[in-house]
Amino acid sequence: MSDYAVVNPATGETVKEYPSISDAELDTAIGTAEDAFRDWSQNSSVAERAAIIRRVGEFHVERREELADIIIREMGKPREQAMRALKRAASAKNFVLRNEDVKAVLDQLERWNRQPASRFAGRLDLARIGMSGHSFGGVTTQAVSGQSYARGGQRYVDGRIDAAIVFSPSSPQRGSARDAFADVRIPWLVMTGTEDQAPIGDTVEGRLKVYPALPPGGKYELVLDGAQHSVFTDRPLPGEQGERNPGHHRAILAISTAFWDACLEQDPAARAWLDGRGPRSVLAPADRWQHK
Repeated sequence: MSDYAVVNPATGETVKEYPSISDAELDTAIGTAEDAFRDWSQNSSVAERAAIIRRVGEFHVERREELADIIIREMGKPREQAMRALKRAASAKNFVLRNEDVKAVLDQLERWNRQPASRFAGRLDLARIGMSGHSFGGVTTQAVSGQSYARGGQRYVDGRIDAAIVFSPSSPQRGSARDAFADVRIPWLVMTGTEDQAPIGDTVEGRLKVYPALPPGGKYELVLDGAQHSVFTDRPLPGEQGERNPGHHRAILAISTAFWDACLEQDPAARAWLDGRGPRSVLAPADRWQHK
């Protein structure tokens, strides 16, 4: 059976060859996929399926450089065109939809908690809700937990959220950081690195504008020396150079856990650790930690 070749139309280069399949094999594959979809649809909730789809969207943004390279090889597109296509994934429309997703999830959790027939009935502690996100997910976290926007002072805040951690925070694209974050009333912990840059997103300089603009009271900032954008993920992102520092993950885990315990559990020991010398015990000398 012959192979099917994927050819870069701009260069004539064969990118990869795949084995062809017969009509019967194609019918079998389609049938298997249809059975799997039917089983997944019947045995998973809307919320579970939505979470998976959202995660696919996050991977699309996180791995945009790798995806851009694939588009370039398969379609012969210039890099600029490929990156423009990927930037649409982080569009204003998707930003609003992600904010609305948070409200929809919290609304559904409240319904499940009230419904006697739900397996979650009375088991969800919705009086203590924390929100966190990385990169574009961090933009969503900022929006639903306190940020204001220059266009008419628009806000997407959900008052049910009690504390937030923002990994790779972003300064506003319009207006001043001071105006954007002046009304953040709940505890925030922002984490970034001295090399935390992404092809689509804020610069290190922009990320460092967020903490100074936050009002005092339960606000924390961690800046990890030498940490790149992938420090908050489980693997390096395409294009990143250098070795990952295993000490960074230990620090992220210790400090974020103490933050949640202090702000959601109201644990006095965690609060004392967080506001005292605790964080410095898990950080390198060049890492920066501050709170107000």
